[in-house]
Amino acid sequence: MPNHVLTIKIDVPHDDYADMDVSIECPGVTDACAEWQECQVNGCPGTTGDDFEEGNVAHGVRHRNIEGCWMTRSGFCFAENHGHDAAVQMAERLGLDAGRYEVVPEFDDGTLSDFVLVASRP
Repeated sequence: MPNHVLTIKIDVPHDDYADMDVSIECPGVTDACAEWQECQVNGCPGTTGDDFEEGNVAHGVRHRNIEGCWMTRSGFCFAENHGHDAAVQMAERLGLDAGRYEVVPEFDDGTLSDFVLVASRP
């Protein structure tokens, strides 16, 4: 999976409480970071319980079984769209300052669990 970019901005207002703003940029959605959504197509073999295997194509779309649910790829990056809390936790845990960092999202059973710091960026 290509590295993602975590940007941290820190604003310290007058009360000296630091407010951290994070954003995650995906360089190009791959199967590893893609957001998968439950297939909603009526009669899809994946939703009817018919014989259906991982990677099968139905109604022109490849499917993946995640936690017992047949999903189709959305084209969006899960880490970019839903990784805010995990990114803040990693930044706080590692004591990261404002800047840009290369990170790799880690998934556990299809759920974003953490980010791994790879490098700082200029």
